[in-house]
Amino acid sequence: MKKGLLIFFGIGAISLVYAQQTSQTVIASSGNYDQVNTVSIEWTLGELAVQSLEGSNIMLTEGFHQPQLDVILVPPHVVLSSQLKVTVSPNPTQGILYIKIRSELDKQAVLSLSTLDGRLVQKETIILSQGDIEWNLSKYYSGLYILTLHTKKGELLRSFKIIKYY
Repeated sequence: MKKGLLIFFGIGAISLVYAQQTSQTVIASSGNYDQVNTVSIEWTLGELAVQSLEGSNIMLTEGFHQPQLDVILVPPHVVLSSQLKVTVSPNPTQGILYIKIRSELDKQAVLSLSTLDGRLVQKETIILSQGDIEWNLSKYYSGLYILTLHTKKGELLRSFKIIKYY
């Protein structure tokens, strides 16, 4: 009798210990995981609810993976991007788009306007310190366009969604 009671309490204690374990799972409609050497990437799609909780030294976000990240190298375009201020107006626009670039850097960059399917409609090589630029978009169809500013090497500095209407 004592042996049966001991087994009963032993199984109960073990189940309580396992009941307290947490697992990192996300309920989503789609997702995947891939790893090459020491780099891994995880993604999910379609979480039903996302909520964030913050403490003094931790942040937990529902539905998003929380890896520890170590920044080893800061690419040069990030430093360049921090020394650059770009504003675009009016947006939405019927015609003239004013692009104001504030930078003391005398570096060349490429300003381009593309459709959502990637078709290039306008492109101009500029000097970042040149200031204000005006583009006439009245000849283009109404729709959504992507305005990008890249370095000459192709590194993205800024991007904007531009709405063109009649």
